Amino acid sequence: MPQTSDKTAALRLASRESLRKLRTLDDTKYDVVPTPEWRDAGIDAVRVRSLTSGEKDEYEDSTWVDSPKGNGPRVQSFKNARARIVRLGAVDADGASLFEAEDLIWLVQRNAAPLQRLWDKILELSNLDPTAAAKLGEDSGADRSAVSASGSPSPSAGQ
Repeated sequence: MPQTSDKTAALRLASRESLRKLRTLDDTKYDVVPTPEWRDAGIDAVRVRSLTSGEKDEYEDSTWVDSPKGNGPRVQSFKNARARIVRLGAVDADGASLFEAEDLIWLVQRNAAPLQRLWDKILELSNLDPTAAAKLGEDSGADRSAVSASGSPSPSAGQ
């Protein structure tokens, strides 16, 4: 039987039983962010939530775009980043997504201040570092053009 260190003696380590419970655990974090700039629209605040691991990965992968010339390695772009994060993390009182994908068209035209506060809170709840994807690409030295969000080769890879 493996030895237990003093550090883990008091901790409840994961087991198959605890993993069964984890599958149904709601570990989503929520908070409310004031949006006084939107008061005239009847919105005093917006409820936000942490992103799932899959949403976080999808978002980070979406920051990589084809190079401007189309023939080089993919490059990092944070175009409309705040609105894209807010679309993923803003929810109504029941936890349903507040924004649809098509809402990005007008959301990017709104005042940056409330979007910045919403972005900051969603990043905090999700433990997401906005520069992590860039660091990951730099540190690995990898050409991300051949991998999709799922880890599978992208349709354009090898063309």
